Amino acid sequence: MSTELLLLALALAVAAYVMLARWTRSRRRALGIAGGKIVSADDSVIRAPTLRSERLGLVGRCDHLLRVGDAYVPVEQKPSTRRI
Repeated sequence: MSTELLLLALALAVAAYVMLARWTRSRRRALGIAGGKIVSADDSVIRAPTLRSERLGLVGRCDHLLRVGDAYVPVEQKPSTRRI
């Protein structure tokens, strides 16, 4: 019985992983960054650079920095926000 439950839990975890990967790809396509490559991340060994705007008076570090073609796109993730 416990082996069956373990296999069921493993199958559900794999299914959830596949669904999350598909959802992530579709969101990246919708944002126009599907071909982007993550060049730095704030939670990795390769730290994201601190970005500054003298004109706007802003300083911050993005969660991820993507390279899309010749452009760099800062990405901020807010997993706990709710859409209204």
